[in-house]
Amino acid sequence: MFAELKKYKEQDHFFLMLKDDIQEVCNAPSKNGVFVIFSLNNARIEMVYIGSTDSSLVPSGLKNQIMMRAKFLLAKIKEEGAEAVDIYWYATDKDNPKDIESSILEHFVKVNGSVPRWNY
Repeated sequence: MFAELKKYKEQDHFFLMLKDDIQEVCNAPSKNGVFVIFSLNNARIEMVYIGSTDSSLVPSGLKNQIMMRAKFLLAKIKEEGAEAVDIYWYATDKDNPKDIESSILEHFVKVNGSVPRWNY
């Protein structure tokens, strides 16, 4: 995916479908980090969002940042007729998640010409 993320040992992913309760399926920790969201639609996988925690927000942490987006994510799944979203998360230890997010977004823009479409 992105070379910047390979070094993080604490990482995982989970699927969110319309029928799911995000509190039950979200396996992200309450640690700082970055997350990347893919839409799964008609056997097509598309990276649609890159985000990170923001330590200036209370409460912060990956779990909270992802769960705060649950209503938005479920609305997008329904609106686009997607089967699910696949959310990959990476706990970034002492590295600044905002710096990592910026680096990943920059790389994505270089390759694709714009940010992921849900980042607008």
